[in-house]
Order: sequence, then C-alpha cells, then structure tokens
Amino acid sequence: MFKAWKIHAEGQPRDVLRPAQTDLPALGPGEMRVRVAAAALGLPDYFMCTGQYPANPKDGPFTPGGEVVGIVIAVGPGVKTPLGTRVMGMTDFWRGYGSLAEECIVKEDEVNPAPNFISDDAAAGLRIAYHTGWVGLVTNGKTQPGETVLVLGAAGGTGAAAIELSKALGARVIAVASSPQKIEYCRKLGADEVIDRTKENVVEAVMRLTGGKGADLIYDPVGGTAGEEAFEAIAMQGRFLLVGWACGRWPDIPAWKTLIRNCSLVGVYAGRSYGGDVHGHIHDGLMELYKEGKIRSLTTRTIGFDEVPDALQILPDGQLGRTVMIL
Repeated sequence: MFKAWKIHAEGQPRDVLRPAQTDLPALGPGEMRVRVAAAALGLPDYFMCTGQYPANPKDGPFTPGGEVVGIVIAVGPGVKTPLGTRVMGMTDFWRGYGSLAEECIVKEDEVNPAPNFISDDAAAGLRIAYHTGWVGLVTNGKTQPGETVLVLGAAGGTGAAAIELSKALGARVIAVASSPQKIEYCRKLGADEVIDRTKENVVEAVMRLTGGKGADLIYDPVGGTAGEEAFEAIAMQGRFLLVGWACGRWPDIPAWKTLIRNCSLVGVYAGRSYGGDVHGHIHDGLMELYKEGKIRSLTTRTIGFDEVPDALQILPDGQLGRTVMIL
C-alpha cells in the first residue's frame, strides 16, 4: 500500500482530491510499476478534477498525474527494461493510475531512460511540453531558420517549451504574455519580442513587428478567442498549430480564411498517435539539445505531496513554467 491523491467527484481540486492508501493492480503486458521521484502538474489534471477532461476514467475514485520520473520496481510480461532503471515520460493516467502518488503504472513504450545529466525536477516536466513542441514545430510545422513563430500563452509550460525549441531551430520568436513577471520570463527564455496582450492588440503588434508579413507559424496552446484573434496575424502559406485549449474551448477558425491566405491548420498531438519508436527519436533529440544547453528545465516551482490540491487549484490562473511534486 502507498499514498496517492484520488479524485472522488467533479469539482475544484481542493474539494474533490483526497489522500488515500491504495495499491495498483497486477501488471499487464508491456506495463511497469514505477516508484515516483517527481511528477509534474498540468492543466489536464485540473480538468480531470472538474470533469472537463474527455478521457476521465469512469469507474470509482482515480489518481491523476500524466508525467513522471522515477525508478522501475516491477515489470509485466514482455517488458525488456531492467528493474532499477530510472525512466521519464507518461503514466497510465488514462486508467486512473497517475503519478500524483508514491507509485504509478507506465507503459514501456511511453517512457524513456532518464540520463544522469537531468535532475528529477527537470525530467518530470519535460515530456508533454517538449514532445508536443517537437511534434508541432519540427514534425508537423517544419519550422525553418529565419521564420517567425508567434507563441500564445508563452509563459506557461507548453508555451515556454515552444519558445526555447523555436530558438533552437533558428526561428525568430514573438511571445504573447500578460504581466510584467511573465514578460520578463519570456525574455529570459529567449523570446526576441514579447507582446503584452493587456496593453496591445496582438494582431496589430505582430504585423508591425513583421513589417506587415505576419507570423509563419502560430503556436496556440490557449484556444478560444485568443486563437481566433491571433489567426488574423498569420502569414501567407503560414501554419497555425492547434496545440491545446487552456481557455476551455478550441478556436473556431472558418475554413475559407485558410483559403484566402493559402495557410494550414495543423493538429498537434504528441500522445498515443505515435508509437514508442517515434517518441524514442524525439526523446533522443531533446536530450541532445538539453545536454548542449539549447533547451532547459521548465520547472519554476516544486511542492510536496500535501500541497498538490492547492497547487492544482491555482493552475488555470496562469503560471511561469511548470509546477512539480517532489517525493
């Protein structure tokens, strides 16, 4: 038995998350049991509490937490990873065995070995943000040196990863943020320009900064009105990357608008659409960039087990980088 946070109903994290003594089921083929060293908190965990996440487990209380770094302590049939291996990646939170606990379940093809040059707090928050960034900016967006990337929600974990990865690819980055603290954070990450959306019209600012051309890529983890408005700043033959819906809904972009600009709406999902071989390639590429100092840890706050509900409660209000639970 071990400690875990469990969601017992739909509501705010402080109201529906409860600590419990629990255990995990027998491991199936390809599954591994991991002793959690650190786990990143993300908006999906908040949405799982409120019932807004489309893939919540249906049966009984469950444990959220999509990302983990930890030690393999048991393996199921067919697993080749040795016991004692330190791994980082995704959990089986889809079935309610997430990482906001002392132990969790992972699938072998959804984690990778964690090299000794990356710390637990850094490794815990890397998978979703940077793998999503790679799929969006490298695989699907095909970002080229000298292109301009507009990053919405740039001070959050996903946006911060997009800033750093875009710069590593040789792009010019225009970040969008909403407070002096967030603006300064984006500049430290390497953004060439930062637009304060509370003081400037984002589209007008982008067009001014690009000499009327617009952004070659728009990286949108926010969605909703912010994404709809930002689309008006896309360049001819640009790529609008549909990354997420942190505001609560996807942007509604009419198809005819893509025709006028000869541009593309590009879906970005770094989850189970790809197998372990693809994620292994992405992981290797990211670890090289990390080792070279071209990308870095997005973790800006670490917390203990008991602080999880309070930390999740404030997540939608915006944060700098990632919050990580350390055990």
